[in-house]
Amino acid sequence: MNQHYTVRHMQPGQRFLLRRTGDRYTLVRRELNPRYGMTYVVQHEGNDKETTLHPQCYVKPIIRAAS
Repeated sequence: MNQHYTVRHMQPGQRFLLRRTGDRYTLVRRELNPRYGMTYVVQHEGNDKETTLHPQCYVKPIIRAAS
């Protein structure tokens, strides 16, 4: 069964792949914005700048196996 995840399902510190572009991100934090509701602040892999993603963006969690 193929489960669909969105940015809304991710936890702070969790890494994920944006399905639409294949770019890798880390969820930095969630912020409650009185005007827009919950805002999801992310950091693109290889870039120090923070940005936001729409909560309904489809993502694939990056899960590393223990060595």
